[in-house]
Amino acid sequence: PRIMLTCWRWKKWTADFLFMKLPVSPCCETSINHWMNGFVVNGTKGYSGAATDPNSASKQHGIYVASTSYDITLTNNIVNNNTGHGIANGSDGSLMEANVLYCNGLDVTDSGLYDDGYADSINGNIALGNSGHGIYCPLWADNQFVSNNQCFKNGESGIVYAGSDGRLQLNTSAANRQGIEYGVLPSLDSSYALEFDAPGPTAYLPLIFWG
Repeated sequence: PRIMLTCWRWKKWTADFLFMKLPVSPCCETSINHWMNGFVVNGTKGYSGAATDPNSASKQHGIYVASTSYDITLTNNIVNNNTGHGIANGSDGSLMEANVLYCNGLDVTDSGLYDDGYADSINGNIALGNSGHGIYCPLWADNQFVSNNQCFKNGESGIVYAGSDGRLQLNTSAANRQGIEYGVLPSLDSSYALEFDAPGPTAYLPLIFWG
């Protein structure tokens, strides 16, 4: 049976408080068919004792899902002000939907949503003002469906899809340093709205992008 963690009233939690003051993020280390819905994860960025060095090993993700997990669902969560990624997902066959990810990260390596799983669905998320990419799917993230996401004012690209055999559909990227990159590794030293390098994923119009 699916195990569901939910917070129907959108009660505000901090990652430290939620896990009894332990310096860890809400996480699934080895989980199957779990669902986390409706949490607010307010990170420690800017607080005394929080990591300030972008190279620090103590950077904290808002929600972390390990690659040993499978079929994880994260929906309707608000994740902000974490020193690492907002959501870092390594599980396969998972759904990341309708999450709001803002003001996460210390440098360009930290994204609102980082997903390196296989056959994941990333749908209807909002990524705003994160230090790196809004949504980042690296080279080994294959066969993903990325749709209906909105990415605004992120420090690097709105969306990066560097894997293969995926689909990008109806995503919006506005006022980011770069727009939507797919089929390529991220280019952190150039500015363009859209780049495609076959054999990357199929792009289904309209792709909407500014900056």
